[in-house]
Amino acid sequence: MKNYFLGAGIIIVIVIVVVLYKTPIVKPAQKNTIVRSAKTTNAEWKQILSPLEYHILRESGTEIPFTGALLHEKRKGTYVTADCGDPVFFSEQKYDSKTGWPSFWAPIKSDSVVIKEDTSLCIKRFEVL
Repeated sequence: MKNYFLGAGIIIVIVIVVVLYKTPIVKPAQKNTIVRSAKTTNAEWKQILSPLEYHILRESGTEIPFTGALLHEKRKGTYVTADCGDPVFFSEQKYDSKTGWPSFWAPIKSDSVVIKEDTSLCIKRFEVL
């Protein structure tokens, strides 16, 4: 009888470990103690974000194609914004678009992103913000 309970206990622990391992954990990109709000200044954003994050998020920049750290990311989880840690995409929504940037077929919530038409290169494109 003891072996039965021991075996069942080990199986339960294994199941819990597997579930915890596969469960995505969303962790906001907290780099310091500045509280982020609509009134956060550019100087504060520069302290919170890396130079590349600041350029992309605050200056409408982009990273060079095929260089991003998340391009080949395969782990299960949730993609969050670098500035405030809001969840935007689940890893299951990611696909390889062959463009050089991580691509997703749908956001977690429709209001998680804004789609903006861009004709700056004399062609119709759509930017996802």
